Parts: sequence; structure tokens; C-alpha cells
Amino acid sequence: MKKLVLGFVIGVSLTGFLPATKGDAPFRLIYLSEKGPNIVTPDDVLSKVASLPEAGMAQVPLVLTAGMSVGAAVISGSEPPHRHELSDLAVLVWKGKGEMRLGQDRIGVRRGDLVIIPRGLIHRFRNDNRQLSVGLAIFSPPLKKGDFVEVKE
Repeated sequence: MKKLVLGFVIGVSLTGFLPATKGDAPFRLIYLSEKGPNIVTPDDVLSKVASLPEAGMAQVPLVLTAGMSVGAAVISGSEPPHRHELSDLAVLVWKGKGEMRLGQDRIGVRRGDLVIIPRGLIHRFRNDNRQLSVGLAIFSPPLKKGDFVEVKE
């Protein structure tokens, strides 16, 4: 399989950064692959997750380039506190709301918030929503096996 990606663009409609109101269209991830343009919404990601494991979190890989990887995390409860030693991380809250722990600080986050997490910083997302939350996770350089380091508290 060719690993060549002809181009890459993350497209987010402006409605993703405005408070959600009835009738808002979901904002989208848009990227160009060797097969042509692709458009992904949070509902597309949710349709790929048949059921969540006991931990209450599922990951859906979306895009891989030489410089970054993009995936979605579907969370019903809370992910464990962890850090990434090799990659910086940007998390866009794509759907839902919750609490993001960054080091010792905790902050409420909601749809449209973008959280920047430098490598090595302990972090965790906890869903405060009755519905599933979906986060778009952008790792640079790309996430590699073993880079998810769970932290015991």
C-alpha cells in the first residue's frame, strides 16, 4: 500500500468554534489522500465504534503523514492519566464536553475548544456529558506504539 499522501488540509467550519445551537452543521475534518478528498464528521467516527471497551474509550485512526497523525477518541467516561514522551498533541473537542486535566490544573472544555499539550505533560479527559464525547487528536510527530505512558496516581 502506498504511504504517499498527496496533500493534507484540516478544514474546520466556523460553526465548530461557535456555541452549538439548533441547526448547526457539524464541523468537518477534510483531507486529501491519494484517493482524493475525504470528509469526516464526528458522526462518521461514532458510526465506526460498535461498542466501547470497559475503560469507556475507543480510538479511531484517521490520517497519517510523515509529520503528523490524526485520530479520534470516543470517550464515555474518563481516559487514564497519561503522557506522551515523543509527540506534542493538539486535541480539538469535536463533540461533547468535559474536564481536561493538564498537569495539576483542571479546566472545563466544550465543543470547539482546542487544547495544546506539550510532550511529557500528564493529561486526561473526563466526559461530563451523558452522551459520548469525541476528540480529534493531532500528534506531531506521528504517534508511535509505546508513546502512551499511563501514570499511576
